[in-house]
Amino acid sequence: MRILTIALSLLSCQYADAHYVFSKLSHNGGPLSAPWQYIRNVTDGWAYSPTNGYTGDFVPYYDMYDANIRCGRGAARSGPGTQTLTVNAGDELAFFPTIRDQYSNEEKDTDISHEGPGQAYLSKAGDAEGELEAYEGDGDWFKIGSIIAKNETRWALLSAASYSYRFNNTQFYVNCAHIDVKGPGGGNPGPMAKFPGAYDVWDNAIWAPYHVAELKPWNLTGYVAPGPAVWSA
Repeated sequence: MRILTIALSLLSCQYADAHYVFSKLSHNGGPLSAPWQYIRNVTDGWAYSPTNGYTGDFVPYYDMYDANIRCGRGAARSGPGTQTLTVNAGDELAFFPTIRDQYSNEEKDTDISHEGPGQAYLSKAGDAEGELEAYEGDGDWFKIGSIIAKNETRWALLSAASYSYRFNNTQFYVNCAHIDVKGPGGGNPGPMAKFPGAYDVWDNAIWAPYHVAELKPWNLTGYVAPGPAVWSA
């Protein structure tokens, strides 16, 4: 089953050196992939700074009502050039952040700064040749992970197919990987959501207080991330 997977990170970052993309993927703790090997590349954006503006693929995305919120700015164009990683349902997939060096134009490893909740979604694409590469993420998505105080998921029961895997962390750092999932099936993923549409600008979960880093962990245990619930049954 071929799937588009999204990494969506909701963070509150302020400066260019705190910005990044998720360009590398690790499978079951193995070595990191090359940048953009399994993850759709994104186009450059522009951002304001107190001294001057700057451009880069690491500039976060803000418009949660635009189609680019699915997989990142311009990511639909890079689908045909993205490889597909074969995994088993329930495997561990890890997205790693990088930032493009302005001199060498290479993606350099970096850290996630100004940490916030991170979320992972899957969306099933067609199984025919080329369908995942052409898929724009306009179908249904279900959440398999939400990195907050605690998390529970049942994605080990996912039916075999091709999926897009989406991961994001309130600046939106959104990237999508191509994965081909093998597994026993038996699960019924849901609840489903669409992007755009899953997030709303008036959702209190998006507008966390700026001083959230100063709060003690137990003050965040009641936090509910935006979007649908994590698939758990």
